[in-house]
Amino acid sequence: MITSKQRQRQLARARYERQQAQRESRAKRQRLIRLVIGALVGLVVLAALGWLVLHIVNEEKKREPNVPTPSIPFSTDLQTPSSNVSPTSGEPTKDSE
Repeated sequence: MITSKQRQRQLARARYERQQAQRESRAKRQRLIRLVIGALVGLVVLAALGWLVLHIVNEEKKREPNVPTPSIPFSTDLQTPSSNVSPTSGEPTKDSE
């Protein structure tokens, strides 16, 4: 036969085990909720950064002035100091002969 003291201990142990199971269940649920919230916040931050980068790029494109094409053609034929052509006459200099 079980004494009343033993019965109280059994009930206390059962109550403690139920409470521990509930605490573990709550902790597991809280971890899952925190994980989901963290993932959502991360996605929102990434989306905001992506939007910001695209917005800045588009603004920079809008700010670039339209470079008009020149109406008067110009020459890009530049003389370098090592060339042997006289800049005034277009003739080779005497040093190169």
